[in-house]
Amino acid sequence: MGLKQRREREKQAMREGILEAARHLARQEGWSAVTIRKIAEQIEYSPPMVYEYFASKEDLHLELLRGGFRLLAAAMQRAFEATEDGEERLLRIGEAYCQFAHMYPELYQMMHGLGGVPLDAQERMLAAQEICQIVLEALTLWTQTRSVTLDDPAEAVETLWAVLHGVVSLYIVDRPQEEDHRAERLAWRTIQSLLTAWSFSLRAS
Repeated sequence: MGLKQRREREKQAMREGILEAARHLARQEGWSAVTIRKIAEQIEYSPPMVYEYFASKEDLHLELLRGGFRLLAAAMQRAFEATEDGEERLLRIGEAYCQFAHMYPELYQMMHGLGGVPLDAQERMLAAQEICQIVLEALTLWTQTRSVTLDDPAEAVETLWAVLHGVVSLYIVDRPQEEDHRAERLAWRTIQSLLTAWSFSLRAS
């Protein structure tokens, strides 16, 4: 490995270390307690060193938001590919969403402006495009197997997201240490009910 490649790897490792330190602090103390100074103490460097990698705390937040949505999209894509059944695919995607929030509650807060984190709505929607596309494709395949047509597929995606976010907010974000699966069960039942309602109403019309 050449010197340039080694330096690039070291820089990337430092960035990842800073991001991990911020997440660790947020998980332990909440996002309102996360500062550049505390991050620097966590990684045993000076604050100016952190600023060499992130110009501001807002830049660091943005990188965490984007990284969180990439992780979530990867989990949802795996759920998408795990089955060929249209309804089960959507149920698995919902389950993956809840499991992500349970595994990374501090990231989920960052991604949705919870826990006192300021949220740039435009950046959030840009970062969320991939997960919206995954759900849209899953919904499209489901409608084809059920011979129904959604009047507004984009609105249907937002409805599913709203349902999952509501479940997560109730059962996971405020109680991340509880080892139960109520969120997954409620998400599963709610998605089933929603799909049944869509099937009935669209066929009836």
